[in-house]
Amino acid sequence: MFPRLPHFQASFHCWLITQTTLRFRTMATSSRKRAASVTDQPLTDQQLSKRQRIPETCEWILQEQPYSVWKHWDDASSPTLWIHGPSGSGKSYLTQYIIEDLKAMDGKSAVLSYFCSANSTPASVTISILSQLLHHPLAQTNLREEISGTLDQLAPDAHATPLDPIYRLWDKVIAIVEDAPPITLVIDGLDEMPSKYLLSQEFDFLARLMELTTVMAGFLRLLVSSRAGVSFRKAFGDSHEIEITPGKVAEDMGKFVMSEVSTHANLVPLKDEIVEVVVAKSEGIFQWATLAVKVLARQTTPSQLKERLDGLWKSSLDDLYASYFRYQALDLSPGDISIRDSIFRLMLFAVRQLRVTEIANFLSVELNVFMPDLETKAVEVCGGLVKTDGGILCPVHHSLRDFLQGEHPGAREIENINLSTGNLIISATLLEYLSHAKFVGTQEPLEVDNFNSTHSLAEYATLYWVHHASQSVSDVKLRSQIQSFISMPNSIEWSHKLLPLYLHRSVLPIPPRPFNTARFFHLFSLKSQIANCFDAEQKTVFDESFSNSLRTAYENALAYARNSFGDESLQVAQCLLDLAEVYTWTAGYQKRAPDILQEALELSSQLSSPEARSLVVVARQALADEYKRNGKYEEAQELLENLLDLAQKSLSSNDPKIMFALDSLGWVCMRRGQLELAVIHLQKALHIATELYGSHSPITLRSKVTLAEVLGKLGRHEEAEALCVLLKEQLRQHNENGAPLPKDSISHLNSSAMIYMQEKKYEEARDMYKVVVEDRRKLFGEEHRLTLWAEMQWGIAMDEGEDGEAAREVFESLIGRQEKILGVDHPDVKDVRSRLGRN
Repeated sequence: MFPRLPHFQASFHCWLITQTTLRFRTMATSSRKRAASVTDQPLTDQQLSKRQRIPETCEWILQEQPYSVWKHWDDASSPTLWIHGPSGSGKSYLTQYIIEDLKAMDGKSAVLSYFCSANSTPASVTISILSQLLHHPLAQTNLREEISGTLDQLAPDAHATPLDPIYRLWDKVIAIVEDAPPITLVIDGLDEMPSKYLLSQEFDFLARLMELTTVMAGFLRLLVSSRAGVSFRKAFGDSHEIEITPGKVAEDMGKFVMSEVSTHANLVPLKDEIVEVVVAKSEGIFQWATLAVKVLARQTTPSQLKERLDGLWKSSLDDLYASYFRYQALDLSPGDISIRDSIFRLMLFAVRQLRVTEIANFLSVELNVFMPDLETKAVEVCGGLVKTDGGILCPVHHSLRDFLQGEHPGAREIENINLSTGNLIISATLLEYLSHAKFVGTQEPLEVDNFNSTHSLAEYATLYWVHHASQSVSDVKLRSQIQSFISMPNSIEWSHKLLPLYLHRSVLPIPPRPFNTARFFHLFSLKSQIANCFDAEQKTVFDESFSNSLRTAYENALAYARNSFGDESLQVAQCLLDLAEVYTWTAGYQKRAPDILQEALELSSQLSSPEARSLVVVARQALADEYKRNGKYEEAQELLENLLDLAQKSLSSNDPKIMFALDSLGWVCMRRGQLELAVIHLQKALHIATELYGSHSPITLRSKVTLAEVLGKLGRHEEAEALCVLLKEQLRQHNENGAPLPKDSISHLNSSAMIYMQEKKYEEARDMYKVVVEDRRKLFGEEHRLTLWAEMQWGIAMDEGEDGEAAREVFESLIGRQEKILGVDHPDVKDVRSRLGRN
């Protein structure tokens, strides 16, 4: 059996109670926070940290007619120029030259630029561009004020659902550019940005950029450099384009190789021959030439040098990387090789790019080494193949990442560089870090930046150790380490202190729900992922043990709050809310949640502080959600209507709590057949969501699909279709080519399938529900309410589509679990029994 979690220490109780007050203070002031210096200075200098070009190179671009036409605004119908070439072909050098050329000749437009890396996002590009425009002489006062106001609003709310700010930011950009001067926008290496941002399943940055050229027609010209991928050709195929070929860069390549050779004394005697061979063999790939010179420089005698030079004719870029690593290993101690390999593993498999301080802390745990100057050490052990960019350690060239992730045998020079073992090492190290004694009994109220200054790896370890464990190879030691961690007080610190502290900074998707609900939804989702690390028999035991441990912890917290602050205190009210959330996710305890929520509501209603009034809203929403799950729609509607009356007196009109309440109320009205009233509430919820999060954000999509479902029931199918175009495209790509669905979309597919049901497209609805059922079963098991709901809808789609045999099979499998979990009087149970002919 798994050991039970120990009781809370007094210090944790003190923290929990203090955080109750701090939580509401933060919520009240977070909207006034200022984004961290985003408007203080342009980010261009930082982005230009890629290696600078050699003088008198790249001038060939001046002879290219597409560049001349684009540069002089001669073709207003096609304001985009796409420059493409293979990896390492000098696109960044060329972009640097083009920026210099544009700034030298053009004072009528604002030349704005960004150099992408693997750490770039649409938000980072957009923020940088806006910051440059803010400081540009052509920007008028009103434009500067609009930009400043937009950037100042980007500070994350410490108790909000984490969402990519780009959706809201892009809506603002589209509005701001109406007052902008003519703009020349240059973006280099856009293909280096993580691919998810470039595909239609996510933000689709390529389409957004083309949208911007349309919005600013006649006042914007766009230049993008990248490799010639399918998505880029689809986006820019009708634009002016220039392909970088070996012939165009031959003269530049000769100057570049001569410069590289001149830095190695042993190569100088043969420099002319080396330059000739390297230029001829490079095929216009500067990164190949760089590595070729590095490899040649490792030869110790003229005969070795001549032999290796002759062998270059057979060497690919991956071959040169492999050779370089073999030579480099001769100079490194076993300890240095371990440091190098660990750095490369983190570069490949980390959920996000890591700061130098985070990597230093990671290495101190994994390898028990302390490096006061990791930047210097990293460049040394990685042979100059890495660099720091804005405090983040990353490859000098993205072809290194391609090599390490590829199939070349030379990549095996790096130990444990494959996905499953790499994630195993990372997860074990992060778990060891969180198991340290310093994470027991932290008493002060925690604030993210202050805590990170003394615990540099805490944020990453807290948010992502479970992700790495879920991606790792099955391992007995890791399972033992997990069991040990869960039995330690450190697991309390992780789940109850650190996870809520950092949740708003997660780059992984978090359910779009009110913060307290999202917090526990995410915690129990992580619990399910951890349980999946165990085999079938151990999984059940672990899952039950961990759930009971969490339940006991919150029960103890409530008891402590009653004893310390009295039964009628704000602290008790908050603990009641938290315990109810835990009960909602714990088998055998769900039926206790409504009574606890009712107690929390009555208690907070008796208190008069602003924190208590906010708790009343939270409690009403949580209790209404509980009534919804139990099929008590009339009670839920009454609670939500009262909540909105109260919120209008105490909250701002676009507070997220009002949005969630309107969304819930609209759904309840729909279930009760009050369709016109549902449309009114859902339209209001959609308006707030759009203002807060952007017109295309996942949380706005939530409001869109629910509204679309109601419109479908009213027969307004065209309006419903228009609201769900994005989700339907995602599902089509998933079915046709296996494209992964964004995690956020799973929770919305229920509503999209309902639209298909209203249109009598039962086959499409069935396929949608199948995806949802598979996801819910894997994550939550067969007896969870979310699984039961999805499975019922799946069966109904079959039944309505006249596939009665398949529908009956689903319902027969479902009804027993429904009655056990929901009770025989639940509307869903009655519906299924009716379809089975049992009523």
